Amino acid sequence: MNKETYIDALERKLWDRLDPDQLRDIISYYKDYFAMEAAKGISEEETIRKLGDPALLAKSILAAEGSKGESAESEIEQGIQKQGREFRGGKLLVLLVIVAVLIVLCAIIGLIFSVVSALLPFLFVLAFVFLIFSFFKNKR
Repeated sequence: MNKETYIDALERKLWDRLDPDQLRDIISYYKDYFAMEAAKGISEEETIRKLGDPALLAKSILAAEGSKGESAESEIEQGIQKQGREFRGGKLLVLLVIVAVLIVLCAIIGLIFSVVSALLPFLFVLAFVFLIFSFFKNKR
């Protein structure tokens, strides 16, 4: 058996059990799998031996697809809930960042005012002394 006959046998086993899009995706996957194995230097025969009988592979695929179908609705609901949590979490993060920036800005402005208010009496005295010296210097 070669790659083409293996893929054809797999496709025949899945033909009426899956919708066309699923079937196309699965067949495409296994064609790509054969190509990847060939790129690694693995022969078609060895790849077929790894994959096993196409009928058993088809049963495994159908079992996996069946379990996906049963839980698809709950997965969709979980996805919607997760997106809602992420969206709320994103809003909360933005709000927290804005509040943190405002707190830091207020702290910086407060620090500047406290330094200026602490230095203001010294600056007034220094300015007064400078005016007196300049007044007496001009009198000479």
